[in-house]
Formats: sequence, C-alpha cells, structure tokens
Amino acid sequence: MTPELLTAREAAVYLGMKPSWLRAAAVPKVRLPGRGMKRGAVRYSRTALDAWIRQHTVNPVHPDGSGEGGRLIQTARPARPAPTRREAAQGGERR
Repeated sequence: MTPELLTAREAAVYLGMKPSWLRAAAVPKVRLPGRGMKRGAVRYSRTALDAWIRQHTVNPVHPDGSGEGGRLIQTARPARPAPTRREAAQGGERR
C-alpha cells in the first residue's frame, strides 16, 4: 500500500525534481501539527500532486486519447535583441 501523504524527498522523487525545488515551488502542502515551539512536519498529498501536475501540463491529452497530445508544437522564433546605443546611433542596423 502506498501512502497518501509523502515526505518532501518522496514527493520530489514522484515529481522528478529536487526537494529544494519542491520546498520553494507553489506545490500544495499539508502542514501537520507540531508540539510546542517546533513547527509541524510538511507532507505532500499524492492526490494534490496529481491535480497540480494536470493543472500545469502543457498540451494535455484528453482522457479518451484524442486531442493534441502527440502533435509537435512549433516554437516561436527568439526575439531579436534591442539595438545597443552604438547601433541605435548608427541607425539601428545590426551587422
């Protein structure tokens, strides 16, 4: 039986990321109560992680298999950098 609540290390392995990234990211967390001055332990819900993955998936595949999941997406051309001051003084032409 796999646990519903994962530690930071387990959740990071589940997502394929480092635990430090996971702690800094806006991934839903569960804070368990602690005792006294000690802060509670942080856990990650497997169900919430699955929902977060679906929400952040680019070009998702529909559950029935249709959709654009297998289609190659054309990337935009990189933006041309702004001319330097020298180039702007010379008319904005790049060599």
